[in-house]
Amino acid sequence: MIKKFLITLLLILILISLLIFFLIDKILVNKFISNIENNLNINIELIETHEVNIIPNLSLFIQFDVDNKINNFFIKKAELNIFQNYNNEPTKFIFKLGSAKINKLIIENLISSGEINKYNLRYFLNDDYSHNLISKFKTQPEGYIYYDLSHEEEKSLQFINLIINQLNVPKIYKKLSTLAYSLLTEKTYFTSKIRIDDRLILLDSFKSQKNNFQINGEGEYDLSNKTVDLKITINEKEEEIIGIKIKGNAENPNIKIISSDNSINFNFNLNDFNDLLEGSFDNILKNLISSE
Repeated sequence: MIKKFLITLLLILILISLLIFFLIDKILVNKFISNIENNLNINIELIETHEVNIIPNLSLFIQFDVDNKINNFFIKKAELNIFQNYNNEPTKFIFKLGSAKINKLIIENLISSGEINKYNLRYFLNDDYSHNLISKFKTQPEGYIYYDLSHEEEKSLQFINLIINQLNVPKIYKKLSTLAYSLLTEKTYFTSKIRIDDRLILLDSFKSQKNNFQINGEGEYDLSNKTVDLKITINEKEEEIIGIKIKGNAENPNIKIISSDNSINFNFNLNDFNDLLEGSFDNILKNLISSE
């Protein structure tokens, strides 16, 4: 009698496990990927068939590439592993990627571990993007960042940096020019801490070291209003030399840049700066020479 009961219980557990596997594998995962593609206008290509395990924990492993040629956004060799232990601990995840490109910005060898404290399953079953996939979430991305510059652009930057260091301008300009050249032409390691709290993406910290300079950042992005509030500081040997505040509409935020010696005090909108860059690096150099 006990033997039959145990066999029956085992069969029930196996059937339940198979049902869970089917729901996750055939419905939720595919529905989730389809919603992401439709709402973000991207194409997600699974590198291999995703894996769903139920022992020793409930886990999902996916390898994929992403491309959005319209916005020049690409992700290569990404891996996502989500797992939930059979206890009251939050769901954990590990995200890795070989490289990601957003226009000219490139991120390489990124690894990010974190946890999901609250999520909304309605996202899997509803195409309305107003339903959040993750409402409480935190992670700590770290990796390398640099820019994909053409040979001509890199040579122009090198020339501008050389000329600025010969001009009779405040030392802060020369320091920033050297730092900018280094950041744009070399890989830079960074660490960060990010949280998602309902409609807010919170950057608790961003840190990067380059030669004698340290770059620190913190702020938030409101998904509902599409507004940004970001603060960045640049330190040289632990002493702050530049403060940057970016605030307002994410499409065209107001940017304030102030140096500790007050020789730099800029207040402009992002679109104004983009208009300046459209004239090429040579125009920037001409402006600096004329203002010497």
